[in-house]
Amino acid sequence: MRSQTGFTLLELLVVVAILATIAGALIVAYDGLDVQAEKGVATFNIAGLDQAMRTYKLVNKGYPDDFDGLVVQNTALSSAEQASSGGWLAMLPAQLAGSDGDSLTADGKLRFHALSQDGVDALTAAGIEKIRVIQQNNNGVSSIPNRVFDDPSRGRGVQISLASGVVVPVIEDAVSNLSASSSQRLEDIAGLDADLGHLVVCFGVGNNSSLVGESGKGTLAEAPIYASSAKDEYSRFLVLFHLATDQNDDGSFDPGEYLGSARYLAILDTFGDWYDEEYAEYTGQKE
Repeated sequence: MRSQTGFTLLELLVVVAILATIAGALIVAYDGLDVQAEKGVATFNIAGLDQAMRTYKLVNKGYPDDFDGLVVQNTALSSAEQASSGGWLAMLPAQLAGSDGDSLTADGKLRFHALSQDGVDALTAAGIEKIRVIQQNNNGVSSIPNRVFDDPSRGRGVQISLASGVVVPVIEDAVSNLSASSSQRLEDIAGLDADLGHLVVCFGVGNNSSLVGESGKGTLAEAPIYASSAKDEYSRFLVLFHLATDQNDDGSFDPGEYLGSARYLAILDTFGDWYDEEYAEYTGQKE
Protein backbone atom coordinates (compact mmCIF):
# COMPACT_ATOMS: atom_id res chain seq x y z
CA MET A 1 0.00 0.00 0.00
CA ARG A 2 1.23 3.48 -0.88
CA SER A 3 1.53 6.05 1.89
CA GLN A 4 -0.14 9.41 1.25
CA THR A 5 2.00 12.58 1.46
CA GLY A 6 0.85 16.13 2.35
CA PHE A 7 -0.16 18.23 5.32
CA THR A 8 -2.97 17.43 7.66
CA LEU A 9 -5.53 20.09 8.53
CA LEU A 10 -4.03 20.41 12.00
CA GLU A 11 -0.56 21.06 10.56
CA LEU A 12 -1.93 23.75 8.25
CA LEU A 13 -3.70 25.44 11.14
CA VAL A 14 -0.48 25.44 13.16
CA VAL A 15 1.44 27.03 10.26
CA VAL A 16 -1.25 29.70 9.80
CA ALA A 17 -1.16 30.47 13.51
CA ILE A 18 2.62 30.85 13.44
CA LEU A 19 2.47 33.18 10.42
CA ALA A 20 -0.24 35.24 12.09
CA THR A 21 1.91 35.57 15.21
CA ILE A 22 4.91 36.69 13.15
CA ALA A 23 2.79 39.18 11.22
CA GLY A 24 1.40 40.62 14.45
CA ALA A 25 4.89 40.98 15.87
CA LEU A 26 6.02 42.82 12.73
CA ILE A 27 3.05 45.18 12.88
CA VAL A 28 3.88 46.02 16.49
CA ALA A 29 7.57 46.41 15.68
CA TYR A 30 6.96 48.78 12.75
CA ASP A 31 3.99 50.64 14.21
CA GLY A 32 4.69 54.37 14.11
CA LEU A 33 7.69 54.15 11.81
CA ASP A 34 5.79 55.99 9.08
CA VAL A 35 5.29 58.93 11.44
CA GLN A 36 8.94 58.81 12.48
CA ALA A 37 9.98 58.76 8.83
CA GLU A 38 7.83 61.85 8.16
CA LYS A 39 9.55 63.69 11.02
CA GLY A 40 12.94 62.66 9.66
CA VAL A 41 12.09 63.98 6.20
CA ALA A 42 10.74 67.21 7.73
CA THR A 43 13.98 67.69 9.67
CA PHE A 44 15.95 67.24 6.45
CA ASN A 45 13.66 69.67 4.58
CA ILE A 46 13.96 72.37 7.24
CA ALA A 47 17.75 72.15 7.07
CA GLY A 48 17.66 72.13 3.26
CA LEU A 49 15.39 75.17 3.06
CA ASP A 50 17.54 77.03 5.56
CA GLN A 51 20.61 76.38 3.43
CA ALA A 52 18.74 77.36 0.26
CA MET A 53 17.68 80.67 1.83
CA ARG A 54 21.24 81.49 2.85
CA THR A 55 22.66 80.47 -0.52
CA TYR A 56 20.05 82.53 -2.37
CA LYS A 57 20.92 85.57 -0.24
CA LEU A 58 24.63 85.11 -0.92
CA VAL A 59 24.20 84.70 -4.69
CA ASN A 60 21.46 87.27 -5.31
CA LYS A 61 22.29 89.86 -2.62
CA GLY A 62 18.75 89.62 -1.30
CA TYR A 63 16.21 87.10 -0.02
CA PRO A 64 13.60 85.37 -2.22
CA ASP A 65 10.39 87.18 -3.12
CA ASP A 66 6.73 86.25 -3.66
CA PHE A 67 6.14 84.08 -0.59
CA ASP A 68 2.67 82.78 0.35
CA GLY A 69 1.09 85.39 2.61
CA LEU A 70 -1.28 82.94 4.39
CA VAL A 71 -3.94 85.59 5.12
CA VAL A 72 -7.12 86.67 3.38
CA GLN A 73 -6.99 90.29 2.29
CA ASN A 74 -10.37 91.96 2.81
CA THR A 75 -10.29 95.22 0.90
CA ALA A 76 -13.69 96.20 2.30
CA LEU A 77 -12.12 96.78 5.73
CA SER A 78 -9.67 99.39 6.93
CA SER A 79 -6.14 98.30 7.82
CA ALA A 80 -6.89 98.22 11.54
CA GLU A 81 -10.16 96.34 11.06
CA GLN A 82 -8.51 93.85 8.76
CA ALA A 83 -5.69 93.20 11.19
CA SER A 84 -8.11 92.44 14.01
CA SER A 85 -10.95 90.68 12.21
CA GLY A 86 -9.54 89.37 8.95
CA GLY A 87 -9.38 85.70 8.15
CA TRP A 88 -6.78 83.04 7.63
CA LEU A 89 -6.53 80.88 4.59
CA ALA A 90 -9.36 78.36 4.94
CA MET A 91 -6.93 75.42 4.86
CA LEU A 92 -4.34 76.74 7.31
CA PRO A 93 -3.68 74.18 10.10
CA ALA A 94 -5.32 74.94 13.43
CA GLN A 95 -1.90 74.87 15.10
CA LEU A 96 -1.20 78.17 13.34
CA ALA A 97 -4.57 79.88 12.96
CA GLY A 98 -6.25 78.61 16.11
CA SER A 99 -9.11 76.19 16.49
CA ASP A 100 -11.71 78.53 14.96
CA GLY A 101 -9.49 80.43 12.52
CA ASP A 102 -9.80 83.68 14.49
CA SER A 103 -6.81 85.97 14.81
CA LEU A 104 -7.63 86.50 18.49
CA THR A 105 -7.80 82.79 19.37
CA ALA A 106 -5.39 81.99 22.18
CA ASP A 107 -4.44 78.54 20.88
CA GLY A 108 -3.10 79.71 17.51
CA LYS A 109 0.59 80.47 16.91
CA LEU A 110 0.04 83.37 14.48
CA ARG A 111 -1.64 86.76 14.68
CA PHE A 112 -2.52 89.48 12.15
CA HIS A 113 -0.48 92.64 11.70
CA ALA A 114 -1.03 95.59 9.35
CA LEU A 115 2.35 96.67 7.99
CA SER A 116 3.54 100.21 8.56
CA GLN A 117 5.69 101.90 5.94
CA ASP A 118 8.73 101.15 8.10
CA GLY A 119 7.87 97.45 7.98
CA VAL A 120 7.44 97.61 4.21
CA ASP A 121 10.80 99.35 3.87
CA ALA A 122 12.53 96.70 6.00
CA LEU A 123 11.11 93.86 3.90
CA THR A 124 11.84 95.64 0.62
CA ALA A 125 15.43 96.26 1.66
CA ALA A 126 15.77 92.51 2.19
CA GLY A 127 14.45 91.79 -1.32
CA ILE A 128 10.81 91.00 -0.42
CA GLU A 129 8.48 93.27 -2.39
CA LYS A 130 5.51 90.99 -3.19
CA ILE A 131 3.49 88.26 -1.49
CA ARG A 132 0.72 85.89 -2.59
CA VAL A 133 -2.66 86.28 -0.87
CA ILE A 134 -6.24 85.07 -1.10
CA GLN A 135 -9.02 87.56 -1.71
CA GLN A 136 -11.96 87.62 0.69
CA ASN A 137 -14.47 86.32 -1.87
CA ASN A 138 -12.21 83.45 -2.90
CA ASN A 139 -11.38 81.85 0.46
CA GLY A 140 -12.66 78.36 -0.19
CA VAL A 141 -11.15 74.92 0.02
CA SER A 142 -9.01 74.08 -2.99
CA SER A 143 -8.73 70.63 -4.51
CA ILE A 144 -4.93 70.93 -4.17
CA PRO A 145 -4.25 72.84 -0.92
CA ASN A 146 -0.58 73.49 -1.72
CA ARG A 147 -1.50 75.13 -5.04
CA VAL A 148 -4.06 77.45 -3.48
CA PHE A 149 -1.79 80.51 -3.90
CA ASP A 150 -1.29 79.85 -7.62
CA ASP A 151 -3.07 82.05 -10.13
CA PRO A 152 -6.62 81.02 -11.12
CA SER A 153 -7.86 78.69 -12.39
CA ARG A 154 -5.42 76.25 -10.83
CA GLY A 155 -5.34 78.15 -7.57
CA ARG A 156 -7.11 81.03 -5.81
CA GLY A 157 -4.19 83.35 -5.18
CA VAL A 158 -3.20 86.77 -6.42
CA GLN A 159 0.10 88.58 -6.23
CA ILE A 160 0.14 91.93 -4.41
CA SER A 161 2.87 94.46 -3.75
CA LEU A 162 3.72 95.17 -0.14
CA ALA A 163 2.45 98.54 1.02
CA SER A 164 1.44 100.25 4.22
CA GLY A 165 -1.74 98.61 5.53
CA VAL A 166 -1.18 95.21 3.91
CA VAL A 167 -1.93 92.53 6.50
CA VAL A 168 0.70 89.87 7.17
CA PRO A 169 0.91 87.03 9.70
CA VAL A 170 3.22 87.50 12.68
CA ILE A 171 4.37 84.91 15.18
CA GLU A 172 2.07 84.81 18.21
CA ASP A 173 1.71 88.09 20.14
CA ALA A 174 4.44 89.92 18.27
CA VAL A 175 2.54 93.22 18.20
CA SER A 176 2.97 93.36 21.97
CA ASN A 177 5.29 91.48 24.28
CA LEU A 178 5.48 87.84 23.30
CA SER A 179 4.34 85.11 25.64
CA ALA A 180 7.07 83.57 27.78
CA SER A 181 7.28 80.36 25.76
CA SER A 182 7.55 82.00 22.35
CA SER A 183 9.99 84.63 23.64
CA GLN A 184 12.21 81.89 24.97
CA ARG A 185 12.22 80.11 21.62
CA LEU A 186 13.07 83.32 19.77
CA GLU A 187 15.85 83.93 22.26
CA ASP A 188 17.26 80.40 22.03
CA ILE A 189 16.94 79.95 18.27
CA ALA A 190 17.24 83.46 16.89
CA GLY A 191 19.16 85.30 19.58
CA LEU A 192 16.34 87.78 20.33
CA ASP A 193 15.93 89.33 23.78
CA ALA A 194 13.17 87.41 25.57
CA ASP A 195 12.31 90.42 27.74
CA LEU A 196 11.22 92.56 24.78
CA GLY A 197 8.52 92.30 22.14
CA HIS A 198 9.59 91.52 18.58
CA LEU A 199 7.82 91.93 15.26
CA VAL A 200 8.45 88.66 13.40
CA VAL A 201 6.51 88.03 10.18
CA CYS A 202 5.77 84.54 8.88
CA PHE A 203 5.31 83.48 5.24
CA GLY A 204 4.83 80.17 3.46
CA VAL A 205 7.50 78.90 1.07
CA GLY A 206 5.44 77.86 -1.95
CA ASN A 207 6.23 77.17 -5.59
CA ASN A 208 5.53 80.79 -6.54
CA SER A 209 8.50 81.97 -4.51
CA SER A 210 11.61 82.98 -6.42
CA LEU A 211 13.43 80.45 -4.22
CA VAL A 212 11.91 77.79 -6.49
CA GLY A 213 12.56 77.10 -10.16
CA GLU A 214 15.49 79.37 -10.98
CA SER A 215 18.45 77.14 -11.80
CA GLY A 216 21.95 78.42 -11.18
CA LYS A 217 20.97 80.65 -8.25
CA GLY A 218 21.12 78.17 -5.40
CA THR A 219 17.37 77.59 -5.51
CA LEU A 220 15.04 74.59 -5.32
CA ALA A 221 13.32 72.63 -8.06
CA GLU A 222 10.19 72.23 -5.92
CA ALA A 223 8.99 73.65 -2.62
CA PRO A 224 8.88 70.78 -0.10
CA ILE A 225 5.69 69.63 1.62
CA TYR A 226 5.20 68.69 5.28
CA ALA A 227 3.81 65.16 5.15
CA SER A 228 2.34 65.24 8.66
CA SER A 229 -0.39 67.65 7.56
CA ALA A 230 -3.91 66.47 6.81
CA LYS A 231 -4.86 66.01 3.17
CA ASP A 232 -7.07 69.13 3.20
CA GLU A 233 -4.50 71.38 4.91
CA TYR A 234 -1.95 73.78 3.49
CA SER A 235 1.36 72.04 4.17
CA ARG A 236 4.21 74.24 2.96
CA PHE A 237 7.08 75.11 5.27
CA LEU A 238 7.27 78.56 6.86
CA VAL A 239 9.93 81.27 6.92
CA LEU A 240 10.39 83.92 9.63
CA PHE A 241 11.76 87.46 9.21
CA HIS A 242 12.49 89.85 12.07
CA LEU A 243 11.33 93.42 11.38
CA ALA A 244 11.49 95.33 14.66
CA THR A 245 12.13 95.16 18.42
CA ASP A 246 10.13 97.08 21.02
CA GLN A 247 13.17 98.67 22.64
CA ASN A 248 11.00 101.05 24.70
CA ASP A 249 8.96 98.09 25.97
CA ASP A 250 5.71 100.03 25.50
CA GLY A 251 3.79 97.48 23.42
CA SER A 252 4.27 99.23 20.09
CA PHE A 253 6.91 99.60 17.39
CA ASP A 254 8.17 103.11 16.76
CA PRO A 255 9.96 104.10 13.52
CA GLY A 256 13.38 104.01 15.18
CA GLU A 257 12.80 100.45 16.40
CA TYR A 258 12.62 98.92 12.90
CA LEU A 259 15.61 97.23 11.30
CA GLY A 260 17.05 98.80 8.17
CA SER A 261 16.62 95.44 6.44
CA ALA A 262 14.49 92.50 7.55
CA ARG A 263 16.58 89.78 9.19
CA TYR A 264 16.03 86.15 8.22
CA LEU A 265 15.56 84.01 11.33
CA ALA A 266 14.58 80.43 10.59
CA ILE A 267 12.47 77.85 8.76
CA LEU A 268 9.57 76.19 10.62
CA ASP A 269 7.40 73.22 9.75
CA THR A 270 3.77 73.78 8.78
CA PHE A 271 2.64 73.47 12.40
CA GLY A 272 5.07 76.17 13.58
CA ASP A 273 7.74 73.92 15.11
CA TRP A 274 11.45 74.77 14.92
CA TYR A 275 14.23 72.50 13.63
CA ASP A 276 15.24 71.31 17.10
CA GLU A 277 11.63 70.47 17.98
CA GLU A 278 11.20 68.52 14.75
CA TYR A 279 14.43 66.63 15.37
CA ALA A 280 13.37 65.86 18.94
CA GLU A 281 10.12 64.36 17.64
CA TYR A 282 12.07 62.31 15.07
CA THR A 283 14.44 60.88 17.68
CA GLY A 284 11.72 60.28 20.27
CA GLN A 285 12.96 62.97 22.66
CA LYS A 286 9.62 64.76 22.36
CA GLU A 287 6.14 63.32 21.90
